[in-house]
Amino acid sequence: MASAIGGDKRAYDLVLQAISSRLLAALSKKLPPKDRDDVVQEILLSVHKARHTYEPTRPLMPWVMAIARYRLSDYWRKHYGQALDRTVDIDDMKDILPTDVTKDLDTSEDIRRIMPTLPQKQQEILDLMYRQDKSVQEVAGLLNMTVSAVKVAAHRGYKAFRKRLKE
Repeated sequence: MASAIGGDKRAYDLVLQAISSRLLAALSKKLPPKDRDDVVQEILLSVHKARHTYEPTRPLMPWVMAIARYRLSDYWRKHYGQALDRTVDIDDMKDILPTDVTKDLDTSEDIRRIMPTLPQKQQEILDLMYRQDKSVQEVAGLLNMTVSAVKVAAHRGYKAFRKRLKE
C-alpha cells in the first residue's frame, strides 16, 4: 500500500485485488450474494478516498476493515432501516385481532392448572403483578415485604411455573 500511495499503479491494482478478495470472504456470511459486490465496491471507493490517511507502518487490513464496518453499517441502515417505516402500531390492528389476548389470563388452561401448585406467596405476587398489573413497589407495600423479597419470590415463581409448564 505504501508503494501504491507513492504512485505505483501496479502495486495499487494488487492491493485492491487482495483487499477485494478478503472483503468478499469476510462479507460472505453477512450479506446476501446479490449485494456483496456492491458493498465491496463501496468499501473500495472509500479506501481509495481515504488512502491518504493510511499509515504505512501499520497493518493494512485492520484499517480496511474499519472502513468496511462503516460501509456495512450504511448498507444495513439503508436496507433494513426501511422496515421501521413499515411497522404497524398495535392499536391500528385492534379491529383485526379477534380478542385482547392479554386481558384475561384466567382463560388459559395451563395457568389455571399450574398456579395452584405454586406456594401461596408466589401465587399472590404473580397474581398482583400480572393479573392486577401492580408494580413491584406496590406489591411490596400490599404484602408488607421488601422490594428485593418480592423480586426474588417472583423470580422463583416464574422459574417454578416454567418448570411445571414444560412438564
